[in-house]
Amino acid sequence: MPAGVINILNKYSYELKENKSTRTKQVYFIKSSDKNRTQNDVEKQLAKSKISYYRKKDSGLSGSTEVTVIEYPKESVVLVFKPVGGMSQTTLNSTITELSPALAFENNYKPKSVDDFYAFLKTVDHKKSSVYVIDRDRIAGQNFVNDFPTSPRFKEKMENAIGVLDYLQKENKTNKIKNVYWGYRAKPKYKNKPINDKHKGDLFIEYQSGTMIGVSLKAGGETTSEPKLNTYVNKVLEELNEKMIHSLRKELYKKIYSKFSSNEKEYDKGSERRQVIEKLASLEKNDVNQYNKLYDIGLDIIRKYLIEVFEHNFKKTLSYFNQAIVGKNEEVPLVVVKAYGKSYKLLTDEDDLGSFIPKVKKLNAYFSKTSKQDFFVDLVGSKMTDKLTLKFSVRTNKAGDEHKLGQFYNLAVKFNGIK
Repeated sequence: MPAGVINILNKYSYELKENKSTRTKQVYFIKSSDKNRTQNDVEKQLAKSKISYYRKKDSGLSGSTEVTVIEYPKESVVLVFKPVGGMSQTTLNSTITELSPALAFENNYKPKSVDDFYAFLKTVDHKKSSVYVIDRDRIAGQNFVNDFPTSPRFKEKMENAIGVLDYLQKENKTNKIKNVYWGYRAKPKYKNKPINDKHKGDLFIEYQSGTMIGVSLKAGGETTSEPKLNTYVNKVLEELNEKMIHSLRKELYKKIYSKFSSNEKEYDKGSERRQVIEKLASLEKNDVNQYNKLYDIGLDIIRKYLIEVFEHNFKKTLSYFNQAIVGKNEEVPLVVVKAYGKSYKLLTDEDDLGSFIPKVKKLNAYFSKTSKQDFFVDLVGSKMTDKLTLKFSVRTNKAGDEHKLGQFYNLAVKFNGIK
């Protein structure tokens, strides 16, 4: 990226999204508490520096909002503006449980307490650490460590990190570990080839024998059930049948959003979206019962489309489950470790699903009878009695005016395990 653009972006929190970039396109995510203002500020600075740009819609990168594009003779730079909020806090919390044990294991460190553990992390020389796959992750890791204490769940997550470290130490006694990698932005290489960036591993363990596994980390109470898949409606539909997004938007407009906008094509995009959100916020403030009634209507519509897309091509759906839930990788298998307190345990739902998928002859999806946001998927073998039932939910995961109806169709989709 040209130095002029870098100088402008250095004033903000940004990162290169390698999994979104190509040989001729570099994609950068810029995070801000006010993404619209930040985009305007960046574009003003580009104009001041005489750097040409334009805006365009790219649903794959930024949903219904516009991205800023800078064209050069041999490549383009795409700037995607994202809000700082729940997801960044989630990233900070997950990094505590992922990166801390990896750094501790590498240095043969055994924590005596949370405070002692963090004091050790502050002494780590990140430049010499082999935990990082690329330099950008190295820089991000050091910044994350500095920010760890800002998390409201700092103590809890540091204790979870101690549990994960215990897993690594016990694994090392059974099968000697050569290295542990942090799979933040980049995955390590296996047999001289980069591991697919869709692999669900948060950490990767390379053994002295030359084999490797990915480790997906979960955290919570010993008996709590954390989502095994945490994604969004648009990601599911884009993977399985992207054409359904248009039909979903159209039905939601007819049943809900036509009451707040006369522009069917743009009601959830750009400036029209902002005006609709303002009207929705006013409705929630003045008539919360009506607001929630409309949200429930939207939930039913969205669940209906998710059920339809799962049933549309069940072989494609099974392939998606293998990739997105099981994390299937022939050469680098996945294990799931749940940390609770300072302890850990291995989870098996993904293993159970992975071993059952080859037997599936039929798939049925249907609404929950007791929950507005839950739905189920039955995987049926050669006999009706040979069945596995998967629990899913779709719900809002944002706060403020952009929650519930303000999130439009793109609610969070979670796989919550086997029923």
